[in-house]
Amino acid sequence: MKKKNEIWVFIEVRNGKPADVSLELLSKGYKLAATMGSTLKSIVIGENVRHIAEESFSYGVSESILVEAPELKYFRTLPYARIMNALIVERRPRIVLFGATVIGRDIAPRVASYTKSGLTADCTDLQISDVKYLNQEYKELLLQIRPAFGGNIIATIITPDTETQMATVREGVMESHKIEKPNPVVIEAIPFVKADEDNLVEVIEQHYEENKVNLKAAPVIVSGGYGLGTKENFRLVEELAHTLGGEVAGSRAAVDAGFIVSERQVGVGDLSANFIEPRAAGVDEIGAVFVDGKVSYAEGTKKNLQQLAQADLMGMILPRKYGGLNFPFFIYMVAVEMVSRADASLMNLFGLQDIADTIRKFGGEELAEEFLPRFSTGEFTGAMALTEPDAGSDLQAVKLSAYQNDKGEWFLRGVKRFITNGNGEVLLVLARSEAGSKDGRGLSLFVCYGDDTVKVRRIEHKLGIHGSPTCELQFNDTPCKLVGTRRMGLIKYVLDLMFRARAGVSAQALGISQAAYEEALKYAKEREQFGKPIINLPVVANILMDMRVTLESNRSLLYSTAIMVDLKEKLEEVIEDLKKEGKPFAETNARLKHVTRLANLLTPMAKYIVTEASNKITYDALQIHGGTGYMREFKVERLARDARITNIYEGTSQLQIVAAASGVFSDVLVDFIAQKESKSYDSGLTRLQNFLKEIRIIFNECVKYVLDKKDPVFQDVAAKDLVELYSYLYVGYLLLDEAEKDSRKRFIANRFIINSLSHAKRNAESIKDELFSDILHSHEILI
Repeated sequence: MKKKNEIWVFIEVRNGKPADVSLELLSKGYKLAATMGSTLKSIVIGENVRHIAEESFSYGVSESILVEAPELKYFRTLPYARIMNALIVERRPRIVLFGATVIGRDIAPRVASYTKSGLTADCTDLQISDVKYLNQEYKELLLQIRPAFGGNIIATIITPDTETQMATVREGVMESHKIEKPNPVVIEAIPFVKADEDNLVEVIEQHYEENKVNLKAAPVIVSGGYGLGTKENFRLVEELAHTLGGEVAGSRAAVDAGFIVSERQVGVGDLSANFIEPRAAGVDEIGAVFVDGKVSYAEGTKKNLQQLAQADLMGMILPRKYGGLNFPFFIYMVAVEMVSRADASLMNLFGLQDIADTIRKFGGEELAEEFLPRFSTGEFTGAMALTEPDAGSDLQAVKLSAYQNDKGEWFLRGVKRFITNGNGEVLLVLARSEAGSKDGRGLSLFVCYGDDTVKVRRIEHKLGIHGSPTCELQFNDTPCKLVGTRRMGLIKYVLDLMFRARAGVSAQALGISQAAYEEALKYAKEREQFGKPIINLPVVANILMDMRVTLESNRSLLYSTAIMVDLKEKLEEVIEDLKKEGKPFAETNARLKHVTRLANLLTPMAKYIVTEASNKITYDALQIHGGTGYMREFKVERLARDARITNIYEGTSQLQIVAAASGVFSDVLVDFIAQKESKSYDSGLTRLQNFLKEIRIIFNECVKYVLDKKDPVFQDVAAKDLVELYSYLYVGYLLLDEAEKDSRKRFIANRFIINSLSHAKRNAESIKDELFSDILHSHEILI
């Protein structure tokens, strides 16, 4: 029989209901059928399942094939497969889709084998496209997309020479939704013909156990991770959840370790690993698209944003009154790292929640009520429109103008460039509100909608992070609203925003680094040369060990920085409350000033250290892969490209050094370091403490040497080495404290501190030997 232009979806029945994956496949099949101009049919097999066939029409089905009989009450492989075989051989549909479930993985290969159909298992996406293969043109082939080689590549598989193309698709990777105007119900009932082999297996009873855990409805969730160490320790989390009247949950690592059942797995890590990461290669390949003045995300990005919103994660740091989760900044940075580890480009959308937080802190209740709830639901994404063609890192040079009409309403006119997610629904815009001004005191901050008055002139074609559109924007008398007070846009609001932006990019870089390390470690264990895995080669093992130590030390630095930002902002809130209550706040204000100085040091220091390290780690990960790592089929190639931007945007590494230098020269960590130097560590760590004391002496000598010269230019030249010296001390003591509590951290602390002492001596030689003094004569050398 001639092949019919039909798409069939096998409906899996669970406890008298269609499986979620079957409804997802119907919605996807409806879209594919529209692309092909074909017919979508549902195949329903069972006992008393006509209502399921009828329900399928709500998802776009044009006709349903129904096979009902008491013998089909329970799924059995042989009769179900025999029914599908007969139908496919007789009618030859173009495409047949199954869920990648226990049942789908059982029946689909049998049917494909019998009907000689092409089958791809565990797909994460399906598309229709014309394909040229082996010099032959194929029209409207099914592109079956799935991760391959352990997720290293995303494979697009075609089966051009089979009459019927089949696929099993993972549950949860596609959305299901009912259509507005379903087709009239047309059900073709096919009689069931018994066969002798049907009796080979008898199902006495079938039991589907519904998920008894409803974490989403829980008033309180107490979650634990692998760091608890043992299942016995995890019981403390269970006890706390019981005491609070809530539900217990755990991370993916805790589930893998057997601390808790998979039904109680929660977290951004689960979503990132199981959904976002498998789509990342496809997002990178397709990227954001600019057509007819409109920016469109890749399909994978759209699905990622939808799932993040469904998980209530798009308003993590916003108060509950606006629909947010009210998480501290520290937890938010953990989430940003996880998302970035899966898809770095997605962080540039997910990680822009600070825009909403800036509106909350400085915009007043009216603006908060207008914008924040829709950020929390994921309806709005945002953008920080700061940079201009002639005002990159030098934001004082911003020229885009903000002006008022005779009613006092504000409007924006001018151009912004290199705007991450500039197509977002809400834009925070730094603009010159004071006509005739030329410095930062003439700038104010405004919020506006990305409406028709904001024209996207182009998107940039970038080395990496392809899923995140970087836009050039033209504001054509765009209506806007003032955030906070005039003239405070740069000197207060944007500077406050930069605390978070610097840390966010650091978390992005850390996530990329973690992914690259894992890829390199896995490859080194699997790749054999000279008769053994290359991880057994000391030169390779040493690179991996350095990567691991750098990752751990950078994570300590970043998370300590995030906690400092949290403390700074909480102290600011406390002072505001004390002012409203008319209570004294001088003591709290003094503490705030100290914490602010620490945050002013740590945020640029973290961005400099972590993002530079990310470039090194991804470079080394690619090196371990050898020639294969240079090929686009391997994930590490993408990670190396994505890492490259992290030490450039939100302030280059060189500007981070400038920002951190004043805190280094004024020794703002003096009390912290003195406390650690006087602390009594156990005998195994005293040696490392002495090394840090030696680095402190080196640092003090270098600072004195530089300041004694009384040469501002030389101070600028020496700043890089001094910032690095200071970071060795701070991170070294963080690791020393961690090693005291966790024996697993002792190796990390040992290698980091010993390496730091070696690097400190090199930094000192660069400064004292005036290695870079020739920069003072650069105008003569650079010809």
